[in-house]
Amino acid sequence: MMKKTVILLFILSVFLCPQSQAFSLRISKQDKMPTREFIVKIQEKEVREVITKQFKFANKHDFENLEKLYSKDFTNSDGFNRDVYFQLIKDTWTTYPDVSYKTEVRSIDVKPFYASVEVVETATAAVGGSDKLTEAVNSYGELYIKSRSLYHLSKQNGEWKIISEDIISEQSSLKFGQAKYIDMEFSTPDVAFAGKEYTSTLKVDLPDSMSAIAAISQANITYPQERGDEKFRNISENKLLQRIFTANKENLNEYNVASVAVGRANSENILMTGAAFIMTRINVVPVNKFVEDVKTVEEKIKLEEESLKKKLNGEFEGGKIR
Repeated sequence: MMKKTVILLFILSVFLCPQSQAFSLRISKQDKMPTREFIVKIQEKEVREVITKQFKFANKHDFENLEKLYSKDFTNSDGFNRDVYFQLIKDTWTTYPDVSYKTEVRSIDVKPFYASVEVVETATAAVGGSDKLTEAVNSYGELYIKSRSLYHLSKQNGEWKIISEDIISEQSSLKFGQAKYIDMEFSTPDVAFAGKEYTSTLKVDLPDSMSAIAAISQANITYPQERGDEKFRNISENKLLQRIFTANKENLNEYNVASVAVGRANSENILMTGAAFIMTRINVVPVNKFVEDVKTVEEKIKLEEESLKKKLNGEFEGGKIR
C-alpha cells in the first residue's frame, strides 16, 4: 500500500512541477492523432487482405474458410442470399473440380464502416471424363469465365465482411472439340431496360469446309436456373445469327445463351465435331412505378394552378374577401 502511495505522489509531483509543462508539451507534439489518410490506408490494407483471402480460399476450394468472409446477411444483386450463393459455389466445384481463379483489384473505396472493391475475375477449367458431349466429339471441354464485379463490405465486430456483390458484366464460354479453335463473338448489352427490346448477335468465324447450326435463348436469372427456348438455325452461309428480345418486367436480371454445333456435312447429314455454349449477363433496369411521365406531371401542375386561380377569384370580390 505504501509503495503504491509513493508512486502516485511521484506521478503527481512530476505533473505539478514547472518542468512538467515542457514535458507534457513534448508528449502532445509527439503523440498526434492519426490522420484520415493514414486510417484510410490501414483500412484499404485490411479490405485488400479480405479479397486476397477470398481468392486464396476459392482456389483451394476451402468452402469453410471462404464462407467465413461473408456476412450472414449477404445478398447479391440477383437477390441470392448466402445459402443460395454458396450452394452455387458447391455445385460449380462439383461440376468443375479443377476450376481455378484469378483476381485483379481495380479500385478500393473505403469509408469509416463500409468499403467497395471493384475486381476483374477470371475462371478456367477443363471438362472431361464421362461427359456425354465430351464423348460425342471425342475431346475434352474448356471453360472460361470473365466478370467485372463490385464487392461491398462492412465492418462487423472489428472484422470486414462481404455483404453484397454487384456483377457489372459477365461472360462465360464452354467449348468442346473443334469449336475450341473457332473464333466466336457473342454480343449483348450489359444493361437493358425492363419491357424494352434489345438485340443479341452471334458471329462465328466458320471455315468454309465446315457447317454449323446455332441458337440464342433468353432466361431470367433464378434459382434453380431455368432454360430458355432454343430454336436452332443453319448459319453455315452467313455465319451470323441475331435475335431480338424484350427484357422482362419482373425486376430480374437475365442470361442470353448462344449454343453452337459445328461439323462436317455430307450428302445426308452433319457429323458433329465440336460444340460451344456462350452465356452473357444482361442487367435489367427495373421500371420505377413511382416516377410519372414529365408531360403528365406538367399537365397536373397546370390544372392545379388553374383550379387555385378560380378558387381565389371566387373568394375575392372587389378586393375584399366575401
